[in-house]
Amino acid sequence: AQAFSRTESHKIDPALVIGFKAGTWFVPGGFLGFNYPAWMRYFGCYIDFSFHNLNFSRDVDNQPLNNGGTLRSFTENKFSSDGQAFTLAFMFCGRYGFFPSEKVPFGRLQVYAGVGPGLFIASQSVDLQTRTYRPNYQIFTPYADISPPDSQTSTTVCLVTDAGVRWYFNRRLSLDFFFRYRYAEPSFEFDYTNPVTGRNTSFQMNPVLHLYSFNLGLAYHF
Repeated sequence: AQAFSRTESHKIDPALVIGFKAGTWFVPGGFLGFNYPAWMRYFGCYIDFSFHNLNFSRDVDNQPLNNGGTLRSFTENKFSSDGQAFTLAFMFCGRYGFFPSEKVPFGRLQVYAGVGPGLFIASQSVDLQTRTYRPNYQIFTPYADISPPDSQTSTTVCLVTDAGVRWYFNRRLSLDFFFRYRYAEPSFEFDYTNPVTGRNTSFQMNPVLHLYSFNLGLAYHF
C-alpha cells in the first residue's frame, strides 16, 4: 500500500451558514424559573446548531522527482474537495446592557461574548488528478484521475467563540448580529485502487481549519 498525506493550507470557498440557537439568561424568570442571584443576570448559556458547505478550491502543486541528485521529472497534482460541515456548540456567555426601558429593563442594546466547545462533523469528497512531466522529452503524461470513489466523514471536538450585539424591539423580539470563529482539526482517510499502478493506496487529508463568519438572525424571547 502507498500513502499520500496532504496537510497544507488550501483556500476554502465562501459559504452561506444557516442555523439556530436556544438558550437562557440566568434571571429569575428564565429557564426552569430558578431564583438566581442578581449578579447572574449578566451571564447565560445556549446551544447552537449550524450547517454550511465546506469546499476546498482547486489548486495545483508540483512535486520534483529526483534521481541521484539530478532532476529527471516532476509530478503535477490537481486537488479539490467538496463537502459539508455541521457544528453543535455548547456556549457560555456574558452580556452587558444599554438604554434600559420599562419593557426591557436590562437594556434595549446588549453586547455579548460567548465561548465553548463544539462537536464538528464534516464530510469530504476528494477530486485528485496527477500527471508527470519529463524534461528530457518535454512532454506531460496524460492526467490520471485517482479520486477516491466515496466521501468520508470526520467527527471531532472544536472551539467556538462568539462576539455580538443584540437590539430588542420589545421584550419578545430582538435582532442579533454576531461574529463567530471556529477552530477544528478534522481528519479524513480515503482507500482506493490507483488506476496507474493498480495498487491499493490510501490518501490522508488533515486540514487545520480556522473558520470565520458574520451572522444575522432574529430571536424570540419567552
